[in-house]
Amino acid sequence: MDKPTFRVFIQARMSSTRLPGKVLRNLNGQPVLFWVIDRTKKLGLETTVLTSNDSSDNFIQEWCEKNEVDCFRGSLNNVLYRFVEAALNRPADFYIRLTADCPLIFSEPIEQGIKFCRLLFDQKPNSKIFCSNSICRSYPRGLDFEIFSRNLLETTGQMAKDNYELEHVTPFMYLSPNGAEKLIQVTHSTDLSNYRITLDTEEDFRVISKIFSEKKKFLASFSDFTNNLSNWNSIFDLNKHIHQKGIYE
Repeated sequence: MDKPTFRVFIQARMSSTRLPGKVLRNLNGQPVLFWVIDRTKKLGLETTVLTSNDSSDNFIQEWCEKNEVDCFRGSLNNVLYRFVEAALNRPADFYIRLTADCPLIFSEPIEQGIKFCRLLFDQKPNSKIFCSNSICRSYPRGLDFEIFSRNLLETTGQMAKDNYELEHVTPFMYLSPNGAEKLIQVTHSTDLSNYRITLDTEEDFRVISKIFSEKKKFLASFSDFTNNLSNWNSIFDLNKHIHQKGIYE
């Protein structure tokens, strides 16, 4: 049996309500989106940036073209349909969903998820498989990934109807009885869920900028990074009060 194929889909838009333009904001000399792509190159997978047809996202397409990054444009609000359309033109057995506001993403947790998906695919190739490290959170917010099989994406595109399902892409996959047949949760040995390293506010940007400037030596090693988080409380005090919006908000 051939090994299953994987492709990275990075969801990006300029019209963030709390921090507009954040995905192209300059971070350590490069746009935030650059770091998401750069830090997942270790996976060795084809990568596509999925943005919208809204004129505000012309900047994302222009940046992608300039940097020879594959870009797909679709619906602004129906993000699920954007993924379904992109998958029609970029076939794979599995898609890895990342968001462009997580510039400190590490490849190691994703690689662990890929291994689980390969194992289940070998057992039952047509199974609707979903894998994530964020359903029952033990990783810092901002190191999130979701992997889903192509047939699960197709089923979700056909059956999901509620606005929150269309906007957030994956809730139907892991909440609906018609969603995933195999649900995999990747967990960390230590609960690090209280750390916030995603970019949604100015406070978040200050945290991430400080990590890039003051803790850069820890960014090459996932274990070094996670083992030292508890020593950086003065940095995380900057955004510990930020409320993360839920899928129903």
